[in-house]
Amino acid sequence: MCKSYRLIDENEFAYSAYNKTASIIQFNFGNICLKLTHDEFTELKKHVKETLEGSKNCKCPYARDIFISTSVTNMVFVFCLHEIMCIYDVMMNTATMLEVQDILEKGKL
Repeated sequence: MCKSYRLIDENEFAYSAYNKTASIIQFNFGNICLKLTHDEFTELKKHVKETLEGSKNCKCPYARDIFISTSVTNMVFVFCLHEIMCIYDVMMNTATMLEVQDILEKGKL
């Protein structure tokens, strides 16, 4: 991770970092690294939430049978319930931290 990125949150499967200068969120999970704008991050978080809500009845939390489509043709992410829960946890914490940071910065103006 480059020095211009500040770690926001992490767990055993995912982490997020933020580059304030470029307004880019770096989101890593497994061996994937995504650099997202706020809008892209929000859209992915919404999609992960919807997928997670539809997958709560999985019989085995470690069976890789949850698919998340992407905007790239012929590419999907495949997760187990445990992994997608870890991803969503980091996404929620990241969104909260960035929102708090934004509120604090606006209060200083």
